[in-house]
Amino acid sequence: EMFDLASLISENGITNTKEQVAILRGYYGKRYDPLLLSKCHKFMRYENYLWFYWAKYRYLQTNEKAFEVIANEKRRALLFNY
Repeated sequence: EMFDLASLISENGITNTKEQVAILRGYYGKRYDPLLLSKCHKFMRYENYLWFYWAKYRYLQTNEKAFEVIANEKRRALLFNY
């Protein structure tokens, strides 16, 4: 479930911490714990690594610019330190 939440936050460019916490609180309700934000950020990094390498490999295979764009976006996201 955390991978899905991290993907939702990352893929929609939600960088504001308060908004991220609101999403996590909305999902977890009474089970929310502040440590979940740190866990979510770790999953966001994993997700960005995964899509970066996938897109980079696909670009090298196909030379399709769309894959290069995705790889570059994911590289930039990885530079944004959560």
